[in-house]
Amino acid sequence: MKKLIAIVLLGLLLTSAFAKVDFYGSARLGYWYEMKDEDMTGVENRIDMQLINCSTSRMGINYLHEKYIGKVELGLHNSGNVYTRLIYGKIILNEDGCNLLVGQTYSGFTAANVASQATSVLIGSENLLFGYGAFYDGRKPMIKFTNKLGIYLSISNPSKIDAANLGANNIDTLIPKINLGYNYKNGNLGIYPTFGLNMSKYNKDASGIDDALMAYAFATTIKYNLNKVAIKCQVNYGLNVADYGMVTSTNAGAGWDDVDQEVIDTVTMGGFLQITYPVGCTKITAGGGYVISSNDALTDDDTGMSAFLQGNIKLHKNASLIPEVGIIDDMEDGMGVVEGSEIYFGTKLQMDF
Repeated sequence: MKKLIAIVLLGLLLTSAFAKVDFYGSARLGYWYEMKDEDMTGVENRIDMQLINCSTSRMGINYLHEKYIGKVELGLHNSGNVYTRLIYGKIILNEDGCNLLVGQTYSGFTAANVASQATSVLIGSENLLFGYGAFYDGRKPMIKFTNKLGIYLSISNPSKIDAANLGANNIDTLIPKINLGYNYKNGNLGIYPTFGLNMSKYNKDASGIDDALMAYAFATTIKYNLNKVAIKCQVNYGLNVADYGMVTSTNAGAGWDDVDQEVIDTVTMGGFLQITYPVGCTKITAGGGYVISSNDALTDDDTGMSAFLQGNIKLHKNASLIPEVGIIDDMEDGMGVVEGSEIYFGTKLQMDF
């Protein structure tokens, strides 16, 4: 992968005399305190401090030549490792805005759909309510077609669903993972519905199980600007969404019934709401999300929630200080056990270039 990236970067540099090439980057540092309760840690309440490089720090190149767009973006993980965030080429097929993209980029569950939460306490990155109300399945290698109306269709490598824990060698995939959506914009209103489907089946000869497994996810995000107030919300629903590839805080994958030798499907639903209002050189955002998962093997619903209050202070046109306070509550698991919560407060400092 590193050799491939080097070749792509060299190619972009060699052709830069005939194309528009833009370099960009973003350095992000988090300084956070977190207070976990006894239900989460198993000991007395504790407080911990972190000063870390956010894993979303990145640098990249945008390449534009006639009807061709290229992008390479590398990230710096808080462990110090460099990784590939984005790498793709996109061809503009006609003047009406139809295009074809090949490479690694975000799915329709991420583009324009996530919240503004900036906490770094969980994974050294902006959490953005992932798993606590917002559907997120990351960046995937894909082939994606978009037309002039904003309708898109992408196909990517399917996930093998292994409810019986038999191993990937016992599972066959027959169709790619599909993501179909629509980006609608009209003035101050934006509506972004998106749907994803993933299927696989056990190989009967290898596993002894003759069963197909399915995971799907649906989310609709709405953005609306009312004078100075910006409102964003999402509602989502899905079956076995962890097996689709979603980041989850609940037990959201398919289970297996050893007695009846059958799949136990898990239903997950949730959503988030956030409101942003500018105050001088600062933007104030308040938001929260909730998720619930259930299946026939659980005695109770598995739930989780998160809420936050955030400021975004412009120190410079390319520099922002983003203080935030919030709570992350795993509530109860599917067996009625309290999983605990944590309160956090701190700030992210972001320098763009």
